[in-house]
Amino acid sequence: MVVDDTEPLDDDYEEQGDQYEVATLIRRMTSIQDPVMRRRQLQRHVISVDAPVFASHLSHIVVHAVRGNAMAAELLMSVCEYIHQAQGRDLLALEAVNLAARADGHLALGWMLLKPEPVRTVERLVHRQIGRPMTLGERKSMASGWDHSRLERLLVDTDVAVIERLCRNPRLLEQHVLLLASRRPTLPELLHVVAREPRWMRRATVREALVQNPYACTGMALCLLPTIPVPALERLQFANEFHPAIRDFSRYLLQLRRGNPEFIQIPDYSDFKPQRVGPDIEKAWRTYGKG
Repeated sequence: MVVDDTEPLDDDYEEQGDQYEVATLIRRMTSIQDPVMRRRQLQRHVISVDAPVFASHLSHIVVHAVRGNAMAAELLMSVCEYIHQAQGRDLLALEAVNLAARADGHLALGWMLLKPEPVRTVERLVHRQIGRPMTLGERKSMASGWDHSRLERLLVDTDVAVIERLCRNPRLLEQHVLLLASRRPTLPELLHVVAREPRWMRRATVREALVQNPYACTGMALCLLPTIPVPALERLQFANEFHPAIRDFSRYLLQLRRGNPEFIQIPDYSDFKPQRVGPDIEKAWRTYGKG
């Protein structure tokens, strides 16, 4: 998201003591330069405060970020990374935050923590190899290599371990990751690998590609939505090929940016039925990327 420092960090929110005050929290968290250390500090904060308090904090962070504050936008990226990597007690803490957000009317946070299914799912994808078949070990080794032509061959791999190594390879280029993020058909777990890698999560183009992939988990797309550029939100609010939650949340974020949100609650999406693609998609997969 393109941000600036024109939106001030107001200090007029209800205080919960200095350590819990929102503007101070944003400044303290963003003063930690290392993304991993910042995420760990955020984790400690989630565990140490009551769920309604943290839900309020996150809601204000989202509002500041959407309205153009650079520090809030930077912290929001760390929040997204924390949500994507949450396990164990962090998942339980986030579920409590989600319930508190919905109870207290923090709509932006409530949308971010929804977990709908992908709009499209494929029953299975077959790994296609050209030439001599390679073992999983050989492909993983190749994914850590330096030859761009070999790395490009792995962009259509269907094994999470291979894609994980590929995304961590410092020689991989953004154009390669954009192919991974926008590939269709694909598996949601492969897109999750891209989203879990901080180096690529920080690229707005990659986040936008993930959000606009109908094979991605809708929950991941909703979490990333407040971090993508405004022109993309303007397109998504009218796009019919995505989950209706994507359209509604995009519209809400644009209203929030202008200061006139019209939604008073999150709609019920229980009637929405994702599209499941049958085995015939294999034919398309086998011809995908031939050359």
